[in-house]
Amino acid sequence: MEGSIGTTARNVAILVATGLCALAGAAPADAGRAVRPQEEGSPDDLPVVRVEHDDTRVDRSCRLVFPDEPVLDANGDGVVHVVGNDLVVVCEGRLRGAAPGTRPDAYEGVGIVLRGQRNELTAPRVSGFRVGIRVERSFAAHVVDADVSDNRRQHLGSTWEREDGADWLWPHRNDEGEWAANYGAGLLVHDSRGTDVVRLVARDVQNGIVLDRATNSSVIGCDASFLSGWGLALWRSCDNRIVGNRFDFCVRGYAHGRYNRGQDSAGVLLFEQSSRNRFEANSITHGGDGVFGFAGREALGEEGADVPGFDHERSGCNANTFESNDLSFAAAHGLELTFSFDTLVRGCLFERNAICGIWYGYGRDSQFTLDRFVGNGEAGYGAERGGVCAEHGQRLSFSACSFEDNALDLRFWTDADPNMAELPWVRANGRGARDNYVCGNLHDGEGPRMELDGAARTVTDLADDRIAADDESRASIRRLDGDKGAAAVARTITAELLERVRTGALRARGVEPLDLGPRPRGREYVVIGEWGPYDWSQPMLQPLERGPSLHRYRLLGPEGTALDAFELTEGGDDVVATVERAEDGPVGPDGIASAVVTIRPARDGTTARYAFRARSGASEFTGEGVLLGQAWDVRFARWTVDPREDASELDAALDEAPSFRVPELRLDFGGGRPVMALRALGVDTVGPVESIGAERFGTLARTSIELPAGTWRIATLSDDGIRVLLDGEVVVDDWTWHGPTEHDAEFTLAEPREVELEVRHFELDGHAVLHVVLEPVRVGAGDQPSKR
Repeated sequence: MEGSIGTTARNVAILVATGLCALAGAAPADAGRAVRPQEEGSPDDLPVVRVEHDDTRVDRSCRLVFPDEPVLDANGDGVVHVVGNDLVVVCEGRLRGAAPGTRPDAYEGVGIVLRGQRNELTAPRVSGFRVGIRVERSFAAHVVDADVSDNRRQHLGSTWEREDGADWLWPHRNDEGEWAANYGAGLLVHDSRGTDVVRLVARDVQNGIVLDRATNSSVIGCDASFLSGWGLALWRSCDNRIVGNRFDFCVRGYAHGRYNRGQDSAGVLLFEQSSRNRFEANSITHGGDGVFGFAGREALGEEGADVPGFDHERSGCNANTFESNDLSFAAAHGLELTFSFDTLVRGCLFERNAICGIWYGYGRDSQFTLDRFVGNGEAGYGAERGGVCAEHGQRLSFSACSFEDNALDLRFWTDADPNMAELPWVRANGRGARDNYVCGNLHDGEGPRMELDGAARTVTDLADDRIAADDESRASIRRLDGDKGAAAVARTITAELLERVRTGALRARGVEPLDLGPRPRGREYVVIGEWGPYDWSQPMLQPLERGPSLHRYRLLGPEGTALDAFELTEGGDDVVATVERAEDGPVGPDGIASAVVTIRPARDGTTARYAFRARSGASEFTGEGVLLGQAWDVRFARWTVDPREDASELDAALDEAPSFRVPELRLDFGGGRPVMALRALGVDTVGPVESIGAERFGTLARTSIELPAGTWRIATLSDDGIRVLLDGEVVVDDWTWHGPTEHDAEFTLAEPREVELEVRHFELDGHAVLHVVLEPVRVGAGDQPSKR
C-alpha cells in the first residue's frame, strides 16, 4: 500500500487532470462524445402531427403537437409511440395524462414511448402519468430539453412530528420492472444503449430519471431535484457518464432535529451490479443519501435472488468513479456504497451529512483522494458517525484528504454480523477490516480522529493519541510518514468552486447550464410536505405540533416572504391564535420561518373546532383543526408478577397509587423512570412514584372528553405492553413484550357526546415509551393547509 499513492507533486497533478480543469474552460482529456447537434434545417420545415387520441403512432420526423385537454393511456402502453430510425421529433405543448384534480398517486400509464435507432426527441413536456417518457430497446436515442415534472408520486404519511414507517422505499428488486410499477418515473430508459439525456427538468415527481439496463449512455446538465424518491436511479446499468447534473433535495423521512431517516431516498441510486459509471461535477446534496449504492441481492446471493453457478467473487457495483461532486447535507450518508470494489472518489465535498460522509461497508480496493470532509456526523447513531465508516473494509486508501470538524474522521471495524456471514458473497470475498491506508491527510478536531476495532494492518501516519483502538488493532498498525501538502489543496474545495466546475464541464461539452434559481444550503432547509420536499420557490404554511391543546404552523418561503394577513374564520370565541412575525431575522424551530402561528383553546378543558385563512403576497392559505381539552389522570406502580401471566397484582397496585394530572399522554420514559416522564411534562412529583425504578412498572391513564360528531383515531406508540379501552370496550390490545410499536383504532360518533378512554401499560425492561393521541381523521388538523 505504501507505493500506491505517490508524492505530493503527483497528487497535485491528479487534481489538475480532474474536472477542476473545466474552470479554465477546457474539457478534460476523457470528455467523451460531444452532445449531438440539432439536425440542419428549421423545425418549422417539419410536417405537423397532432396528438388527438391514445396510441398515436409517429414513424417519421415531425413537429409533434400536444392538445390542451388530457389524453389518457387507456391500455397502459403509451399515448404516443415514436417508432423508427433516424427520426427527429420536435414537441410543442404539454402532453397531460390525467384530468385536473387527479391525485398524483393516482396517475397511470405512459406518456411517450421511444423505440428504434438514432432517434431524437426534443422539448417533450409530459405530465400526469406513472411514467412520463419511456425509452426502450433503443440505440443512440437523444432526449433533449425534456420536462417530466408532475408525474406520479406517493402521498407521504410522515409529518414534522413523527415518521411513518410506511413511507420507506424498497429498491432491492427491479428485474420485473418493480421501480416503474411501484414508484413511477419521469424518464425511464430500459434495455437500451447509447442514450443521451440532456437538460431534462424534473419537479413534483417521485423519481426523475431511471436507467434500467442502460449502457454507454450519458446524463448531462439535467436538474431532477426536490423529488421524494431518486433523482437518478441505475439498475444493472454500466459504462454510463453522469456529468454536470443537479440531483438536490431528493429526500423523504426527515424532520430537522427530530428524525433523520431518509427512508432509502437518494439523489443517485446505484443498484445491482451497476459498474464502470463515471459521476463527474454533479450537485447531489440534501438527499436521503447523496448516493445510495448497493451491490445487489444477486451479487450477494441473498435468499430468493441466488442464481446457480453465479460467481460471487468480486461481484458488486464496481469501478465507479466519483469526481468533483458535491455530496453534502444528506439526511443519512453523502455516499453509501456497499459490497463493491475499485471505487475512485476524488475531489469531492462531503459537508455536514447527518450520519457520515461515506459509508463503505464491505468495500474493497478503493481510493479516496483530495476529498474534503467537513462537519459530518452530528446526528449519527452511536458509533455510526463522522467522515468515513467502513465496516469490514479492506485495502481502502485515504490520502490527501482534509477532515475538519467531524464527529470522527474515520472508523474501520470488524463485527460478527451474523446475518451476512453465511452469504455467498462473504464466503467468496472474505470479511474483516484490514490492510487500510490513511496517510497524508489533514485532521482538525480534538481527541482521537480514527477508531479501529478488530482492524488488522492499518497503515497510517496518525500519532498514537489520535487513534482509539483495541489492543490487537493497535499492535498491528504499520507506520509510514505521509506528505500532507496536497491535502491543503483539498481544503480549498468549496460548494462555490464545485459549481464553477459543473458549469465549466457542461460548457466544455456544448451544453448551457440550466438556471432554475438559487436554493438554500443546510439540512435545516430540508422540509418535507405530504407530497415530497419543499422547493422554496413560493410560500408554504407547514403544520408543526399537533398536541391536543396546541397547534402550530410556520410560514416558509424565499427571501422576502412575510405573513401579510391571518384571520380565524371559525372558533374565534373558543380559541386564541398568536402570530410571531420575523422582525430582525427568521423565527421558530430551526430559525428558518418568516412567521409562526400558535393556536390554543381560550379556556382549559375546551374542545373547539377552528378554521383560518392567511395570506403571504399572492399566496393564500386555509386550514382547520380541532383542539381537545384532553388532560389525563395517570398512575404508576411496581409489579413482581409478570402482568402477561396475571395482571391482577399490577391492577390492584395501580388502583391504590397516587394520581397525576398531565396535559397529554406522551410519556417518554426512555431508559429512565416514570418520574422522569412526568417532569418532562412539567409535573412536580413527590411521594412513592419517585421510588419506582426504570423496569417492571405499570401505567394506568384515564380521561373523559366531549367530542364533536365525526370519525376519530386513537393512535398509540408503546414499549412494552398496551391495552386501550374506549367506553369500556378494548380497541387496542398488544399485551406483549415489544419494542416501540404503533397501533391505531378508529371510531365514529353520529352526534356529539362524551367518551371515556382508559389506557393500561406495562414495562418489562430496557427502553420504555407510552404515547396515546386522539385526533380527527379528516377534519384537517394534521394536514397541510390548502393553498389558493
